[in-house]
Amino acid sequence: MTTATLSRPRAVQREEPEWLVWALIALMLVIGLIARSVTENRTQQWSGGGVSFNYPAEWVSFAPEGQLLQVGDPFSSPQFPTSVSVQEVPVADVGRNLTALGDVALAWSARRGRDLVAYRALRTEPVTVGGQEAVRLEYAYVAESVLGNTNAAPIVARAQDVLVQRGDSLTIITFAADSSQWDEALGIWRTILASLRGI
Repeated sequence: MTTATLSRPRAVQREEPEWLVWALIALMLVIGLIARSVTENRTQQWSGGGVSFNYPAEWVSFAPEGQLLQVGDPFSSPQFPTSVSVQEVPVADVGRNLTALGDVALAWSARRGRDLVAYRALRTEPVTVGGQEAVRLEYAYVAESVLGNTNAAPIVARAQDVLVQRGDSLTIITFAADSSQWDEALGIWRTILASLRGI
């Protein structure tokens, strides 16, 4: 006598349609891009020295020595972070008997040449900051690593100074970056410049 074994019918496995999987992936990508855009586009406003501007909110503050502000991108080069700084100096400290902003800019460039190693002026041009005359000076120089490692190779840095004169006072907004990151950093600098206003 044989015993018949009853077997249960196998559960039919249903596969999700392929289009649904792709739609979910696309939706997650869109949500990620929106979250990234919101995070990256957050800014913080700073005012002082007769100017105001916005800079990325994730940038961190450095110890400013004789400067009104110095903030930098913590995700850029660790040896020489992309940064923006502001300082205010009397025009008389830049040069004597200077009245025209162009002359002040030339004297400031000469001072940079004395203070910075292997300084090379690349371009000087007039610009407008919130309806006010200004001068932009672009240059390159050799800088030491900010990490303080004396064995580290020097860095070629690129920078731009925007000079705004208010009476006997000169406000200098400086944007600097490792030259290897200069092209990608320029987008951030253009955004900062677009927000720059005289106050």
